Amino acid sequence: MLVQGRRWATIGSGQSGLKLDAVYTGGAPRRNFAAAHNAGKAVFLNAFASWRPQCRGEHQALLDFAGAGATIYGVASLDAPENTLEFLREFGNPFMRVGVDRNGWLYRALGARGLPASFVMAPAPRLAFKHPGPMTLAQLQARSPRARAASEIGGG
Repeated sequence: MLVQGRRWATIGSGQSGLKLDAVYTGGAPRRNFAAAHNAGKAVFLNAFASWRPQCRGEHQALLDFAGAGATIYGVASLDAPENTLEFLREFGNPFMRVGVDRNGWLYRALGARGLPASFVMAPAPRLAFKHPGPMTLAQLQARSPRARAASEIGGG
Protein backbone atom coordinates (compact mmCIF):
# COMPACT_ATOMS: atom_id res chain seq x y z
CA MET A 1 0.00 0.00 0.00
CA LEU A 2 1.31 3.41 -0.91
CA VAL A 3 0.26 6.83 0.24
CA GLN A 4 1.98 9.61 -1.65
CA GLY A 5 5.11 10.60 0.22
CA ARG A 6 3.42 12.21 3.24
CA ARG A 7 2.72 10.78 6.61
CA TRP A 8 -0.71 12.30 7.36
CA ALA A 9 -3.19 13.66 4.86
CA THR A 10 -5.14 16.82 5.49
CA ILE A 11 -8.37 18.03 3.93
CA GLY A 12 -7.48 19.33 0.47
CA SER A 13 -4.35 17.21 0.11
CA GLY A 14 -3.86 14.78 -2.76
CA GLN A 15 -3.21 11.05 -2.46
CA SER A 16 -2.44 10.04 -6.04
CA GLY A 17 -0.04 7.27 -4.94
CA LEU A 18 -2.74 5.29 -3.12
CA LYS A 19 -2.82 1.65 -4.22
CA LEU A 20 -4.16 -1.47 -2.48
CA ASP A 21 -4.42 -5.13 -3.39
CA ALA A 22 -7.99 -6.26 -3.94
CA VAL A 23 -10.00 -8.80 -1.98
CA TYR A 24 -11.44 -11.47 -4.27
CA THR A 25 -15.21 -11.36 -3.84
CA GLY A 26 -16.03 -14.25 -6.14
CA GLY A 27 -17.37 -14.04 -9.67
CA ALA A 28 -15.70 -10.75 -10.51
CA PRO A 29 -12.05 -10.65 -11.55
CA ARG A 30 -9.59 -9.56 -8.87
CA ARG A 31 -8.48 -6.00 -9.64
CA ASN A 32 -6.22 -3.72 -7.66
CA PHE A 33 -7.68 -0.68 -5.98
CA ALA A 34 -5.83 2.53 -6.89
CA ALA A 35 -6.48 6.27 -6.81
CA ALA A 36 -5.52 6.38 -10.49
CA HIS A 37 -8.70 4.40 -11.35
CA ASN A 38 -10.86 7.31 -10.19
CA ALA A 39 -8.70 10.36 -10.96
CA GLY A 40 -10.87 13.46 -11.21
CA LYS A 41 -14.02 11.74 -9.88
CA ALA A 42 -15.66 11.91 -6.46
CA VAL A 43 -15.06 8.72 -4.48
CA PHE A 44 -16.51 7.55 -1.16
CA LEU A 45 -14.16 5.28 0.86
CA ASN A 46 -15.05 3.29 3.96
CA ALA A 47 -12.32 1.66 6.05
CA PHE A 48 -13.61 -1.23 8.17
CA ALA A 49 -12.67 -4.46 9.94
CA SER A 50 -14.93 -7.50 10.10
CA TRP A 51 -14.19 -8.03 13.80
CA ARG A 52 -15.00 -4.47 14.99
CA PRO A 53 -18.47 -4.14 16.60
CA GLN A 54 -18.68 -0.52 15.39
CA CYS A 55 -18.06 -1.63 11.79
CA ARG A 56 -20.68 -4.35 12.08
CA GLY A 57 -23.09 -1.77 13.50
CA GLU A 58 -22.50 0.60 10.57
CA HIS A 59 -22.77 -2.12 7.92
CA GLN A 60 -26.55 -1.98 7.39
CA ALA A 61 -26.35 1.77 6.75
CA LEU A 62 -23.67 1.08 4.11
CA LEU A 63 -25.87 -1.58 2.48
CA ASP A 64 -28.82 0.85 2.41
CA PHE A 65 -26.59 3.63 1.05
CA ALA A 66 -25.31 1.37 -1.76
CA GLY A 67 -28.87 0.14 -2.39
CA ALA A 68 -29.91 3.76 -2.96
CA GLY A 69 -27.33 4.03 -5.75
CA ALA A 70 -24.17 5.18 -3.95
CA THR A 71 -20.82 3.85 -5.08
CA ILE A 72 -18.67 2.91 -2.09
CA TYR A 73 -15.13 1.61 -2.13
CA GLY A 74 -14.22 -0.50 0.90
CA VAL A 75 -10.86 -0.76 2.62
CA ALA A 76 -10.55 -3.91 4.74
CA SER A 77 -8.18 -2.74 7.47
CA LEU A 78 -6.36 -4.74 10.15
CA ASP A 79 -8.13 -7.88 8.94
CA ALA A 80 -7.30 -11.14 7.19
CA PRO A 81 -8.81 -11.34 3.67
CA GLU A 82 -10.58 -14.62 4.49
CA ASN A 83 -12.32 -12.95 7.46
CA THR A 84 -13.32 -10.01 5.28
CA LEU A 85 -14.79 -12.36 2.66
CA GLU A 86 -16.71 -14.34 5.27
CA PHE A 87 -18.12 -11.11 6.74
CA LEU A 88 -19.22 -9.79 3.33
CA ARG A 89 -20.78 -13.12 2.34
CA GLU A 90 -22.71 -13.32 5.61
CA PHE A 91 -23.89 -9.71 5.87
CA GLY A 92 -23.81 -8.49 2.24
CA ASN A 93 -21.32 -6.51 0.18
CA PRO A 94 -22.09 -2.80 -0.31
CA PHE A 95 -18.73 -2.09 -1.99
CA MET A 96 -17.82 -1.58 -5.64
CA ARG A 97 -14.31 -2.83 -4.79
CA VAL A 98 -12.62 -3.84 -1.58
CA GLY A 99 -8.94 -3.14 -1.01
CA VAL A 100 -6.73 -4.88 1.55
CA ASP A 101 -4.91 -2.76 4.15
CA ARG A 102 -3.69 -5.42 6.61
CA ASN A 103 -1.61 -2.98 8.66
CA GLY A 104 -4.14 -0.13 8.78
CA TRP A 105 -1.77 2.34 7.14
CA LEU A 106 -4.31 3.88 4.79
CA TYR A 107 -6.94 5.05 7.28
CA ARG A 108 -4.18 6.36 9.55
CA ALA A 109 -2.46 8.15 6.67
CA LEU A 110 -5.79 9.76 5.80
CA GLY A 111 -6.01 11.09 9.35
CA ALA A 112 -8.33 8.64 11.17
CA ARG A 113 -7.31 6.89 14.36
CA GLY A 114 -9.84 4.06 14.51
CA LEU A 115 -12.35 2.00 12.57
CA PRO A 116 -14.70 2.48 10.94
CA ALA A 117 -13.63 5.62 9.13
CA SER A 118 -15.14 7.21 6.03
CA PHE A 119 -13.55 9.53 3.49
CA VAL A 120 -14.65 11.47 0.44
CA MET A 121 -12.01 12.06 -2.19
CA ALA A 122 -13.40 14.83 -4.41
CA PRO A 123 -12.11 15.02 -6.97
CA ALA A 124 -9.92 11.98 -6.40
CA PRO A 125 -7.24 11.91 -5.21
CA ARG A 126 -7.92 15.09 -3.15
CA LEU A 127 -9.18 14.39 0.37
CA ALA A 128 -12.35 16.45 0.81
CA PHE A 129 -13.92 14.91 3.94
CA LYS A 130 -13.12 12.43 6.69
CA HIS A 131 -15.32 11.03 9.43
CA PRO A 132 -13.94 8.83 12.21
CA GLY A 133 -16.41 6.33 13.64
CA PRO A 134 -19.66 4.82 12.43
CA MET A 135 -22.06 6.82 10.25
CA THR A 136 -25.83 6.61 9.95
CA LEU A 137 -27.61 6.43 6.60
CA ALA A 138 -28.57 10.12 6.91
CA GLN A 139 -24.93 11.07 7.55
CA LEU A 140 -23.77 8.94 4.62
CA GLN A 141 -26.30 10.56 2.30
CA ALA A 142 -25.32 14.06 3.45
CA ARG A 143 -21.64 13.35 2.81
CA SER A 144 -21.97 11.38 -0.41
CA PRO A 145 -20.00 12.73 -3.36
CA ARG A 146 -23.27 13.51 -5.20
CA ALA A 147 -24.62 15.54 -2.27
CA ARG A 148 -21.31 17.39 -1.93
CA ALA A 149 -21.21 18.17 -5.65
CA ALA A 150 -24.79 19.48 -5.59
CA SER A 151 -24.12 21.74 -2.61
CA GLU A 152 -20.90 23.05 -4.14
CA ILE A 153 -22.74 24.16 -7.29
CA GLY A 154 -25.71 25.48 -5.37
CA GLY A 155 -28.04 22.58 -6.07
CA GLY A 156 -28.76 21.61 -2.49
